[in-house]
Amino acid sequence: MLTKEKSATVLVVCITPRTGGAEKVDLDGAKNNVRFLNEHGVDFVMPMCGTGLVYDATLEEFEAVVGAFIDAVGDSDMMVVPGIGPGYGRSLEMGRIARSLGVDGVMIMPIVGPASELGVSR
Repeated sequence: MLTKEKSATVLVVCITPRTGGAEKVDLDGAKNNVRFLNEHGVDFVMPMCGTGLVYDATLEEFEAVVGAFIDAVGDSDMMVVPGIGPGYGRSLEMGRIARSLGVDGVMIMPIVGPASELGVSR
């Protein structure tokens, strides 16, 4: 469970490595990154956030990457809190996927794009 006490240490917003000229998610690379961070004392990782390219990921890529993080964490105490969104419907879909994978929580990513002081425009 995501608690204040567990969130008191350094957290890492992780990149999503890609191969083939950014055409394919590098799941082995993602797992290696998580294992490295875990071995060096990081206990809170956030896949698929801003630097994790959640905005550009398909739902299939989201599931694969978050699943790779969960696999790499194994039975350690490292917490996995992926970003979800943007947008209400997509956030719900990603939240369901994240829950099914056993994450510790989620972070709702803000909507990006054209905006003014009146709000977001289409």
